Amino acid sequence: MKNLYLLLIGLTISISGLSQTIQNGKAIYYADKYIGKATASGEIFYQTELTAAHPNLPFNTLVKVINKQNNKSVIVTVNDRMPAGKGRIIQLSRAAAQKIDMLELGEVNVKLEVIGDKSLMYKGKQFEINENGYILEMKVPSVPLAGYGIQVVSLTDMSNLYQALSDLSVDWGNNLLVFVDNTTSQTIYKLIIGPFESRAKAESYQKNMPLIYGNKAKYKGFIIDFSELK
Repeated sequence: MKNLYLLLIGLTISISGLSQTIQNGKAIYYADKYIGKATASGEIFYQTELTAAHPNLPFNTLVKVINKQNNKSVIVTVNDRMPAGKGRIIQLSRAAAQKIDMLELGEVNVKLEVIGDKSLMYKGKQFEINENGYILEMKVPSVPLAGYGIQVVSLTDMSNLYQALSDLSVDWGNNLLVFVDNTTSQTIYKLIIGPFESRAKAESYQKNMPLIYGNKAKYKGFIIDFSELK
C-alpha cells in the first residue's frame, strides 16, 4: 500500500512563540565551482537548492534572509560553513540569491532571522513555520481524498517547500494542500489547490488563475483526480 498522506495548510493569525535570533551584515553567494561538492554537513551542494553557509549556526537551521535594499526575502537551510570576516555573515546558493535580487551586485546588506530548526519542524502531525511574525500550521485533515485539484508545483527540498508556502498561502490559504509522497527514497511535496467537487470546476478555476493572481500565473499547474493518488 502506498505511504501517501495529505496535509492541509491553515493560517493561524497569532504571534509566533518561536524565538528569533537576528543578525545584520553582508550576504554573498556561491560560485559554480562548488556544484557537486560536499558541504561541511556532508550534503552535496547544488545551486538550485535554497541552502546557505554560515559561520556558526547549527546545520538544519532555517534562516530568513532579507535584502535590506529591496526588502525581498528568502528562507534557506544552513548546511555549510564559511569564514567570518569583512562583515559577511551568510553565503547563499544562486537560487536563494536570485530570490532576493542580488545576483548582479554579488554582495548586499541583509538581515537574518532564525526561524527554527528544519529537523524539528515536524512534530507529530503538525508543522509550525514562522513567517512574518505569524505561525503557519500544517495539519493532517480528517477529510477524504476526494474530488479534484490543481497541482501547481512539486518539490523535494523542505526549504523550497517553505518558500512556496510563503509565496502562495496569502492568496490560497486553506485552499492550498500539500500531498506528501513517501513511496520513493526521496520525499516529494506536491502543492495542490483544492479540493474541487468536479473536474469542470477545477478547470474553470485554473483558466481564470492568470486573471486573478497576476504575476503568480506561473503556478497555473495541471488538473489531478484525488482518487488516483490513493
